[in-house]
Amino acid sequence: MYSSCDDPWYQTKHENVLGCTSKLVSASYILKFGIKEIIEFGCGLGFYTSFLRDFTGAKVAGVDISETAIRKAKKYFLDMDFFCDDIERLGKYSEYKNIMFSELTWYILEDNKLLYAFENIAKYFKGGYFIHNLQFYEKGQKYGTDFFTNLAGFIKLCPFELISFSETRYPGSENIETSCIFKID
Repeated sequence: MYSSCDDPWYQTKHENVLGCTSKLVSASYILKFGIKEIIEFGCGLGFYTSFLRDFTGAKVAGVDISETAIRKAKKYFLDMDFFCDDIERLGKYSEYKNIMFSELTWYILEDNKLLYAFENIAKYFKGGYFIHNLQFYEKGQKYGTDFFTNLAGFIKLCPFELISFSETRYPGSENIETSCIFKID
């Protein structure tokens, strides 16, 4: 996708972060709970990863499955760490102690990758936090309905202790922005 489109989700625009409540809420979680380091899965071009570092002062690194996205992220942000990897190898990044999924959950539902990721998060990030950002759709989810269809369903599926959540709807939009933080015990 990143090979055929330079910026598929307008990540390079400031509004992508500053106009997105769920992203700002996640940044506030990092501050509120004193998170000093975190690995973001689904980092894309790295703009949100960079924002998190600059806004919170935390050590933040990004992981994405797209080689093209990671190559571009490394060019945009020379002083940050970005890794091209698959969610199945998230244990490699346990040194960051905390983990975030940025809008990637819909992509890892098949082949039980999400459930496998939960198992690995419990194993490698025990004692840390799991921050989860995901958009849902007001008129009903069409994909992933075997797993969940809204934030309440995701929270029920997630095996960790819910600490806080946010759900934002804007007039005229069918998107529901969500952010939640869980304690991994």
